[in-house]
Amino acid sequence: MNHFESVVTAYLEERNQRDQLGLTIQAELPVFASGLLDSVAFTGLISQIESTLGGQIDMLVLDPEQIETLADLLQQLQAAWQA
Repeated sequence: MNHFESVVTAYLEERNQRDQLGLTIQAELPVFASGLLDSVAFTGLISQIESTLGGQIDMLVLDPEQIETLADLLQQLQAAWQA
C-alpha cells in the first residue's frame, strides 16, 4: 500500500469507526452504497488528501459517477491528484 492509499484508507477507517458502520475496508467495498461516503465525507476526504500529501485534486478530472468501490475511488482520486 502506498502513502496515497494509506491516507485514503485511514480516513475511511476513522469514519467507519466513528459512525460505527462495522464495515471491512477492502477494494470491493461499495463506498457510497455502504454509507461510508456521502457528499460531505467525500469533500472531507479530498481535503484530507490535499492537506496531508500536498498538491490538489483536479475536480475536472474526477468523475464521482464512475466510483462504486474503494478500488474505483482510489483510481479516480489518484488520476485527479496533482502533486
